Amino acid sequence: MSEEPLHLYVWSVRFLYVGPSIATSTHRNHAAAWLASSAGRLRVTLADGTVLEDETIFIPSDTEYSTAATTERIAALYWEPESASFRTATAGQDNVPRAFRCPLAGDEANRLLSNPQ
Repeated sequence: MSEEPLHLYVWSVRFLYVGPSIATSTHRNHAAAWLASSAGRLRVTLADGTVLEDETIFIPSDTEYSTAATTERIAALYWEPESASFRTATAGQDNVPRAFRCPLAGDEANRLLSNPQ
């Protein structure tokens, strides 16, 4: 059985994981997370029981959640919320829900993940 390769890219205030998906128990990250599936749908369950399913899901800093495994590759971007770059990227987004799914937001990510170079 061959193991699927994974890639980890690290910068000073964020990191990107690209590789196989695994199921996780309920946990929280200090960093905000954007999760994207290369095909199909992700399933994230928030601590209050809310289920989010889509190709791309945003999880804000310190939100409790668990994930179901998928058979597809995923990309997970974790970004420190106190960083200047995060604040710039999310400026004007104060009224967004604590966590949300992003319908159709993953089309370009799916194309890139399906054809890694």
